[in-house]
Amino acid sequence: MVEEMQMGAATLSGDGDVLYCNRSGALLTAREAVLGAPVSSLLDEQAAVCLRGMLQAAENGVARGEISFRKGGVSVPTHVSVTKLSLEGTPVFCMVVADLTERKGWRRNGALEREHVAGWRRRRPTG
Repeated sequence: MVEEMQMGAATLSGDGDVLYCNRSGALLTAREAVLGAPVSSLLDEQAAVCLRGMLQAAENGVARGEISFRKGGVSVPTHVSVTKLSLEGTPVFCMVVADLTERKGWRRNGALEREHVAGWRRRRPTG
């Protein structure tokens, strides 16, 4: 079931190393060697700092936020939810990642369209 999710799902060690990643999560990074890698190596520096803060916040419950993963040379905006669990007595983090690329594109295109219409209205002759 987790393998078939459209969203990325990963299990991280207490240190932030990727212990498990479903196919959708691996596709977000376009890296073959995701398992065993520090999750911070999949992020730019600012996103890595943000995720570290989310992991700390997840000590007390679910932490959510938007960060960007690196996919080749491209930044992929995502919404991330992280929660701390115990797996056979070992603390781990469960992370669910939703790709926001299309959603951000819709917002940008909608803003451009509204800007175009507003400009057309300003230029339209009255009378």
